[in-house]
Amino acid sequence: MHINISCHAGSLQEEEYVGEVHGVLWIEKLNLVIMELIKEKDEEKERLNGIIAVLLAKKKKIRCIKMLCSIRCH
Repeated sequence: MHINISCHAGSLQEEEYVGEVHGVLWIEKLNLVIMELIKEKDEEKERLNGIIAVLLAKKKKIRCIKMLCSIRCH
């Protein structure tokens, strides 16, 4: 987005307005970056939770196999 403001001898009000516009645009860009980082973090957490779930299931399976072996061996 491009905003064209004509300067009349560099009035302070126009400079403040331009600063506010650029500040707002900068904040909007930062908000977009932050939202993208949060999205990536959530996706990474979901991926890691999936890995953890698989590992816990394998651990439970191994415990069951050990228990069955100990029952059969006695």
